Amino acid sequence: MKNLINSMELISFTYMNSNNNTLNKFGIEYSYIALAMNNILKLTNNNIKNMEINKT
Repeated sequence: MKNLINSMELISFTYMNSNNNTLNKFGIEYSYIALAMNNILKLTNNNIKNMEINKT
């Protein structure tokens, strides 16, 4: 989960620093999503954080 959040933050910074208005807006939205996911992760029980999923 933390890797996904870090990837989204990296994408959001890249998009926000582009000179493209559309990508800039997406970057801001990705930043909000990453922030929300990070807040949820802080509240998540450690047993769930450490759970391994072998198959879906």
